Amino acid sequence: ISTNEILLITGTLLLILPTTLIMILNPEWLRNRVNRIQAYSYGIGQRTRTQIQKRIRKKTCPSCNQPLTNFGAPSCRSCNASLEYCSICRDVISDEFPYSRCTSCSHPIHDDHLDDWLSLSFLCPWCKNNWGLQEK
Repeated sequence: ISTNEILLITGTLLLILPTTLIMILNPEWLRNRVNRIQAYSYGIGQRTRTQIQKRIRKKTCPSCNQPLTNFGAPSCRSCNASLEYCSICRDVISDEFPYSRCTSCSHPIHDDHLDDWLSLSFLCPWCKNNWGLQEK
């Protein structure tokens, strides 16, 4: 074994050993780190998806089909109907797109977003409790 190989092996061990010890002795640190990376990656994907959906979907009230001039408000200005928004895309919940609700906070989420979200986390994106489905 040459000097360069010994230095390479020593350097590798000095790099890997502390990280391995941190992961073995503190699994919560690793779990938090992985969750942060997943959330960051999911956020980038959602921002891209949201930008596309803003161009595609029309923001109208599901009750009166009038354009929502106060998007994000709890009720429609035209018909005063109560509005709910998806936890992920923040689009208006309507019967046009299937959705489910969290059993803890009853917040709605579109089913197509739910599949993506559950691949990353079993926590509700709104209330951060364990996700459970309740009937609409």
